Order: sequence, then structure tokens, then C-alpha cells
Amino acid sequence: MSIEEENNFHYVKLKHNDPVTSEEPPDKNGKFAIKSIDNINCWRLQFSNTNVFRSLLVTKNPQHQDGLLGPFVLDIDNEQENISDALDVTRKAYSYLTDILKINQDAVRVLFTGHKGFSIEVVPQELKIIGSTEEQIKLSRDITIEIIDYLRGNNHWPTLNQVSKRLTVIDRVYGSKREYCLCLPYIRLHDSVNAWITSKNTIYRRVKFILSRHEIDKLSSKEIIEKSESKLSC
Repeated sequence: MSIEEENNFHYVKLKHNDPVTSEEPPDKNGKFAIKSIDNINCWRLQFSNTNVFRSLLVTKNPQHQDGLLGPFVLDIDNEQENISDALDVTRKAYSYLTDILKINQDAVRVLFTGHKGFSIEVVPQELKIIGSTEEQIKLSRDITIEIIDYLRGNNHWPTLNQVSKRLTVIDRVYGSKREYCLCLPYIRLHDSVNAWITSKNTIYRRVKFILSRHEIDKLSSKEIIEKSESKLSC
């Protein structure tokens, strides 16, 4: 697909939700809209840049059917909020993409989500993710499984998407080995506030932000969390 054809795709679904606990559905009290991608900043402003998302699927029209998926997302979470372990997994996954798959570093970015872990985003074309929406989902699923298999190595943890003994997982954004579907259709906007309700029934906030290659390699999980929290006052 040419750049000119890609420029025809500019409609996204936008989402906002109130802070929830880990036991509650993430779309509780959700608000949704289909807008041009140019309206994302207005959506941020409407909800104080907190818990704001856009769809991974970008379409040509407001009917929001077939379109382009992007970016490719590797969602790395630790339900125990062991950010140090999630960071170790993120470094290994980043190395796999850039050193083994030889993806250009400029096409990859790593973000701290602000809560349970990290996400790695890759320009889909770098991974040869092309075709119909269904084909893009299938190719994205296959690449996710490839990375999970690499990270698991010879370990046989009971949960098939578990990639460390400390329970870090790769969320199945694009489905499992038995099926493919867009299981997690939204992506949290970068440089937005991630707000959730803690086990003590208080609302906690951190900022999702992009990490440089130097920060990925050198910062500790504690330093990353501190940087995320410091951005709340910016």
C-alpha cells in the first residue's frame, strides 16, 4: 500500500473510562466516539488527558469496518505490579526485535504504561504486517506468539502467555494459537494519565511515557516510576 493510500485512513474509535479496580471491567462507565484522528487532542482535553484511548484500527470512514492496524503492540504486564521483572522482559523483547529480527530502532518505541508494565510499539510495515484487516490480525498474532515462544525458552509455565517465573505475561492483543481476533482493540494514548483504584480504594495516577534507548538500558524500575510520577506536575 502506498503512502497516498495510507493517508486515506484517518478515522479511529476513541474511548475514555473512569478509574477502576483490577477486578472491574476496564470499560466500566466507558465513553466512546468515532472521530477523525485529528480530533485526538480534543478528546484528551475533554477528559483531562486521563484514561484516554484510541483504537488500533484506523479506517477510511466513520462506519469503522476494515482498515489498517497500527502500531503493532506488544503489551507486557505483571499482575503483581513487579515492574522490575516486567522491565527485564521488555529489554529481552526489545533486543529480539532489534537484534534478531533486525527491526530498525527508529521503527520501535518502548513506553512505560504507568501501572503494571510496558508496551512496545512497532511500525507494522517493518514486520511485513500487510493485507486485509483479518490478515493483519493473523500476522500480528503470529509475531506475538513468536516473541512469546522466544521469551519462554524451554520453560513450561502453565499460562501460555507467561514469559517469566515472576508472572510477567504478554497480553494476547491479537488472539491465541487457536484463534485470532482483536482481543484488546484500544491503545492508551502516550503522555496521558493512567488512573486506577488501588486495593485501598484510593485513586492512583501515573503518566504513560516513551522511554529512550538509553533509559531502557540504564534506568531502574524505581527510577522509571519516579519519572512517570514527576510528569504529573508538568
